Amino acid sequence: RDEGKTACCPLTREELPPDTSKRQIRHFATTPLEAIGLDRWVTLVPRSSLGYPPAASALGFDTRAHPDARSKVARDMHSRLQMDAEEFAKQYNTSSVARCAFLLDADALVADESMATCKAAVAELQALLR
Repeated sequence: RDEGKTACCPLTREELPPDTSKRQIRHFATTPLEAIGLDRWVTLVPRSSLGYPPAASALGFDTRAHPDARSKVARDMHSRLQMDAEEFAKQYNTSSVARCAFLLDADALVADESMATCKAAVAELQALLR
């Protein structure tokens, strides 16, 4: 809105009402499905708590010893690739994964011989599908 352009919905390209606030736009851009109550069933889990191995910040190869890697362009490209790998690792390692809130502990579902946990998860799933 600061540029004097009318804000548009990124999906439909329809103009947003003029009374749409920056807060509302930011909310829609970051958690669009919250408006329909999906946050009741979906939760964000940090990737680190799921036991996934972290992404390495180093490149998996080194071409600097190759004779053609001595040029300024080749050195700059290697430097850029290294920076990209570091940035990717930082973003990936601190990211979260969306999971069904009622299926967070799959081991408990399998281990529960009384099936109470499983029945509760099925009931939540059926409520989600309605």
